[in-house]
Amino acid sequence: MCIRDRCGLVAVLIALCMSELSTGMPLAGGGYLFTVRTFGPMVGMVMGGCLWLSLIFASAFYMVGFGYYVADLLHMSHVWLALLMTALLIGINFIGAKEAGGLQNAIVAGLLIVLVAFILRAVFAVDMENGRPLVPPEIGMSGFLRVTPGLFVTFVGVAEIAAVSEEIKNPDRNLPLAVIGSVVVVTVVYCVVEFCVVGMRRYDDPSMASETVLMDIARELMGQTGYALILLGGILATVSSANASIMAASRISFAMGRDGLMPEWFNEIHGRFRTPYRSIMVTGGVTMILLVILGTHLELIAEVGAFLSLLLYAFICLACMVMRHAELDWYKPSFKTPAYPTVPILGLLGCLFVMGITSRPTILIG
Repeated sequence: MCIRDRCGLVAVLIALCMSELSTGMPLAGGGYLFTVRTFGPMVGMVMGGCLWLSLIFASAFYMVGFGYYVADLLHMSHVWLALLMTALLIGINFIGAKEAGGLQNAIVAGLLIVLVAFILRAVFAVDMENGRPLVPPEIGMSGFLRVTPGLFVTFVGVAEIAAVSEEIKNPDRNLPLAVIGSVVVVTVVYCVVEFCVVGMRRYDDPSMASETVLMDIARELMGQTGYALILLGGILATVSSANASIMAASRISFAMGRDGLMPEWFNEIHGRFRTPYRSIMVTGGVTMILLVILGTHLELIAEVGAFLSLLLYAFICLACMVMRHAELDWYKPSFKTPAYPTVPILGLLGCLFVMGITSRPTILIG
């Protein structure tokens, strides 16, 4: 079982709880909205801040990844490239959610085509011996698990869907489909890609430490065409993820401003583009500051983003149980979490476990 399987299992449990809450409260804010309605404004404010910051850290993580991919081609500073792309995404989100969403659909479609093409070529070159032993003795189970928190940042997108639920058509049907489906698709695709990578390079190969190892493998398999294909895929993956994070994070601060938990200044809607432009500018600005300060610490950025989101997800699992028993007149979710209460309890325990194995610096920052 690859590590993303374990991340994906926890994420599926969270997604099931989030789907119930989303259909019961289909408004902007996502996890912040769920916690403030369930536990009150104090907890809601803290969890809203966690969600907002986790999406900002996730945006920075994706932009650093983008910088590494493009820097390999242009031989420029990856931080400068990340800053330039972040500024461009701020502008796209400033124009409107429809335009940003259209860009997102096109990017994700292109990314899936690239990954499927790589998988179809690489899977026949896999050497199963490279995957043995499953847990190398010099690494041990503790080392195997230590990277789990950093990888969980790839599942922060679950919160992004719920955060923009107010702008989703037919939320009763599309919200659960998007939330649960996204987790399943990401887990399956990423695990197959990891299977191909580990099957072609042993874990102790020095090249496995490179940020562009996938591009190197593609070059071996398909020459410069393969290299260009994965370079394109890396750019599409990081840009689409950062774009979604910025879009969702700006809606969090907007929702908190609407509830009076952040200054009303955040609530201003642009007269022409009808977007919360101030929230977008602040969210993007903080992301750029983070890139300047921590742009060379990719693992730390990923872990902090994951830690903050896991803290929120733990409260979401709790909220699912509280709201199920509250019997409020206005809370009528069209989707009910299956195998209740086993799913939310396991989701809560999974979040606490992954948080518990996070590095000490990340816990202190979180």
